[in-house]
Amino acid sequence: MRLFRPSQANVDTAATPAPTATTTPDGAAPLPTDQAGVTTPAADPNALVMNFTADCWLEVTDATGKKLFSGMQRKDGNLNLTGQAPV
Repeated sequence: MRLFRPSQANVDTAATPAPTATTTPDGAAPLPTDQAGVTTPAADPNALVMNFTADCWLEVTDATGKKLFSGMQRKDGNLNLTGQAPV
């Protein structure tokens, strides 16, 4: 089982310059986009994503004691949970 947490690094967006035109290596074409101007929302600091490499039984509770999941997960499955951190 591999656990992944969204980045919780503090980023000072005021000091970060606005992105400029994207450049690509010589001979490479930019990747097509379906929707111009679409942004990805900020990662939820209370989110937990798990990817399973083998069958696994687990129980996950958040900081308040709320049970977020209890049961089996199968090989190559994934589980996305949101609860009060730390989970």
